[in-house]
Amino acid sequence: MRFAHHPDLSVRGDDIFQDLDLAPWEALLGVKVKNSTLGEPIALTVPPGTAAGTHLRVRGQDLPREDGNRGDLFAVVQLSMPTAVGPDEQVLWEKIAALSTFNPRRSL
Repeated sequence: MRFAHHPDLSVRGDDIFQDLDLAPWEALLGVKVKNSTLGEPIALTVPPGTAAGTHLRVRGQDLPREDGNRGDLFAVVQLSMPTAVGPDEQVLWEKIAALSTFNPRRSL
């Protein structure tokens, strides 16, 4: 089966993969987001501490299979960073940076 190119979705077998853009604080704290499917929109729960690249699987939400079941939707977490912040936000980000012990390059 062939499908037309879609800017937000890709198909592998009978599963659909869709990027899910999250703010850093949404990925860290967890969030419930409205997410589109080929059918009705769903509420997708993103657990706290979700890393970029994580595949959140929603069973039976997309392409029909030959056996009558449906394929799965995989929402692939992407982190979207703000390109600019206001002065109050800047102060908060600097405070987080000063308090945090997290080092993404610890293994280098």
